Amino acid sequence: MLCMSYSISIVSGTRPEVVKLATVYKTFKSIKCFNTQWISSGQHREMLEQSLNVFGIKPNINLDLMLNDQTPFDIVSQTSKSLYKIWEEQRPDIVIVQGDTATAFAAAMAAFYLKVPVAHVEAGLRSYSIDEPFPEESHRRMITSMASLHFAPTAISANCLYKEGIDKESIFIVGNTVVDALMSIREDNNFSPSPNISRSKRWVTVTAHRRENHGKELENICLSLLDIRDNIDDVEIIFPVHLNPNVQKTVNKILSKQDRIHLLPAMDYFNFMQLIRNSYLILTDSGGIQEEAPSYRVPVLVLRNRTERPEVINCGMAKLVGSDRNKISEAAINLLNDSRQYELMTTGESPFGDGNSSNYIAKHVLDYLSHRGT
Repeated sequence: MLCMSYSISIVSGTRPEVVKLATVYKTFKSIKCFNTQWISSGQHREMLEQSLNVFGIKPNINLDLMLNDQTPFDIVSQTSKSLYKIWEEQRPDIVIVQGDTATAFAAAMAAFYLKVPVAHVEAGLRSYSIDEPFPEESHRRMITSMASLHFAPTAISANCLYKEGIDKESIFIVGNTVVDALMSIREDNNFSPSPNISRSKRWVTVTAHRRENHGKELENICLSLLDIRDNIDDVEIIFPVHLNPNVQKTVNKILSKQDRIHLLPAMDYFNFMQLIRNSYLILTDSGGIQEEAPSYRVPVLVLRNRTERPEVINCGMAKLVGSDRNKISEAAINLLNDSRQYELMTTGESPFGDGNSSNYIAKHVLDYLSHRGT
């Protein structure tokens, strides 16, 4: 059976977007009905390029818009203007964005003004606090208001959209594409992040980069790592430090040259997933890691006061600890000392899908476009 050819634009700007859209892109590329292009804004240039290389993706268009000390406003204004110009000349049949970044918001807005349908991957996540995370919570709410298709990762996310009055016919529970990505990454049983890190000790992996944790909050997080190191003899604390200068300055000031605390450069996706898989415990303010760690049954202490991924809390594989020094160190030390408590956090099932999310998304997009033309 012959099908029409549909033009698809997939837009990314950060590493998490690449990770969660890579298998979507490859699935669409494998379907003859789709003429698919990848557009990169360059929001996080170095980390973005690392991830593109891991998945073997070469963007059709690279806006290369990254600036020193750029603000979300810089990203949104430049990206939306550039994309509007591109799509005004040759309009795609649909634009696909993921998550809640400035790039995703800018792409959705440009497409919306051109009356091009928007498909939102990982739709419906809500913390219901406009400042946590900032500005991502607002971005995803505004993308929802402009999207024609909403691909919710879980029933909880879909229910958030239902309660907001979004047309139920446009909402599809597809799982999270991060599981698709994890299943495409081979395991390296000989992995070591650094020759100086002992494989005989338990690895505690840390990431912290969110804007709401910059300053005093990040200082508290760093000081809690010293407490953990001082109280637990058999741990190696591994901290791949985000490239943001605000993060680099604070982390290096407090943690550089500390015994059994290893500050590493930002890692590519393949190696970072090996690190997650081999970790005993993870402390993070990342949203994506809250989704990735459960697939490896690694407990997570979430360095935030709220999470838009309550599924990982509900299944018992993560706990919210915020940025309070004492609360973080106490929770981590308890888990490292109490094998029973630790075991309880490793026995749940990942709530984020079966690894076929990209196939479900492609099917629903094809159905939407084929019926739209009738």
